[in-house]
Amino acid sequence: MTESVRFSDSITIRVQPEITALVDRAARAKGSKPSEWTRQALLEGLAAGLDPATTRAHETAPLYDSQRGSS
Repeated sequence: MTESVRFSDSITIRVQPEITALVDRAARAKGSKPSEWTRQALLEGLAAGLDPATTRAHETAPLYDSQRGSS
């Protein structure tokens, strides 16, 4: 059996209730939790233009910092 993985960072997004329901439905269809489905969808989206495995934290920090005040 595979051990559970604990993640130390989190991202909070705000979406319409309809999107939350769609994520729940998509996760159920894949047999996973909504958080895991969302994590995989995010990784797939990033893979289209950014390889998270080769990106260093200091390269993405300015992106995060510029968004911090606009949420």
